[in-house]
Amino acid sequence: MKILVTNNTLGGLGGSETYAYTLIKELHGRDDIEVHAFSPQIGLIGSKLKNIGVNVVNKPDSSYDLILASHTSTIPYIKSIKGFKVQTCHGVYPALEQPYGGLDGYVSISNEVYNHLKNKRIDSTIIHNGIDCERFKITHPINKELKSVLSLSHSDLLNNMLRSVCVKHGVKLICLNKYTNPIFNVEDAINEVDMVVTLGRGAYESMACGRNVMILDKRPYINKPPIGDGILTELNIENSLKNNCSGRFSNRVFGEKEIEEEIIKYDYTLGEFNREYALKNLNIKMQVDKYLNLKK
Repeated sequence: MKILVTNNTLGGLGGSETYAYTLIKELHGRDDIEVHAFSPQIGLIGSKLKNIGVNVVNKPDSSYDLILASHTSTIPYIKSIKGFKVQTCHGVYPALEQPYGGLDGYVSISNEVYNHLKNKRIDSTIIHNGIDCERFKITHPINKELKSVLSLSHSDLLNNMLRSVCVKHGVKLICLNKYTNPIFNVEDAINEVDMVVTLGRGAYESMACGRNVMILDKRPYINKPPIGDGILTELNIENSLKNNCSGRFSNRVFGEKEIEEEIIKYDYTLGEFNREYALKNLNIKMQVDKYLNLKK
């Protein structure tokens, strides 16, 4: 099967680029698939795909069996190409994530996106973001008592609040901002800590690494203070997942008091639960199977 995967950019280390890399890498590793990767902007991720042998193209071929497209910016490049065309919508707010009419199928990465598309009279299939669970795995077990926290937030406001709480409890805080100190092998940083404060894909990757995960951030496209769902547990993971672990399920506003309340909920046994949940529900191998079944 010949498959084309498109993405707005194959440049930096954002969530959509990491999603594209993970999806393409899994497709490339299957014996019966020839995968091409296309983006109007090719950079770091494009280079890494080339390094593992993926055909990163400047112009798509005239025909594919299956075309998996992300972002409205890439649809004009594939409209005239032969093939079963599927758009994946990753969010409800950004213009790039809105559904482009006239395609053969649509994928929503959460219930929230599914309902957004439904309101636009577009049916879709829910396929959660897939994680490479062989790359994101436990290399160092977490401690029985909380000793370190990693923040993947870009918000100075939130990171300052986290720092204040961590200092009070004698916990080390590491801040990793993709805009100021990006690293590709983020799994190494995740495995150095006991808890990760993040949203979305960062939460899924941290779960796969067996960490405690606090769903919390302040995003610039939402004019609100830091919001989140708090520590992920067996009781709230399904609800948080409905909104892509964005914090928008509960929309709970966090200050230092609320952060502290979540910090003291740390439970090292959640690491094993999170790893098993990721294997059963977020594994890229299973998610790719779902994509391949769309054409059937």
